[in-house]
Amino acid sequence: MDKSARKLAYTASLTHLVAYVLYNSAVLSGDTRPNLVPWAIWGVMAVLNALTYRAQTGDKVKALLSLTGSIAAVATFVVAAWMGGKFQALTGFDQAILLAGIVAVGIWKLGSAKYANLCVLTAVAIGFIPFYRDPSGEQVLPWLLWSLAFFTGVVVVGLRPEGRKNADFIQPVIFALLHVGVLLLIVF
Repeated sequence: MDKSARKLAYTASLTHLVAYVLYNSAVLSGDTRPNLVPWAIWGVMAVLNALTYRAQTGDKVKALLSLTGSIAAVATFVVAAWMGGKFQALTGFDQAILLAGIVAVGIWKLGSAKYANLCVLTAVAIGFIPFYRDPSGEQVLPWLLWSLAFFTGVVVVGLRPEGRKNADFIQPVIFALLHVGVLLLIVF
């Protein structure tokens, strides 16, 4: 079972990276010039998510997908900056995400990686609101691949019973549902 979980974790992480490559291709081709503020925030939140989820689970295999996502989000920020993305004013969503991130760090420093990760998940959910309001500029394939990667992440958690807590499922389930929601809005 451990070999299967590891293989699935690698597969989910590779799928996640491929989705980011597809997403970044629009930036590299000059089709879009993203606002760097949300990508800077997403990069920081992705790193915070990976660190708190790894600390919460104590399992590097379960956390591999989060680590991959954090590297890809930071790389997306770098690509966007390199291709001429602009820093624009903070939106209300950006401010809410930053506040949740600050609260998460405070909670983590007080000793609870689990509750810190829940704050990060709240920040990520807030960050998805603009996608839910207007997904028209999004492409199907990256969102499909992200959805598949996170559902695979749920399976990985299920295949790693040693030391598993029910809270270990929260992060991959929330991410899977958020991504599938955007995917469904794009398709329908």
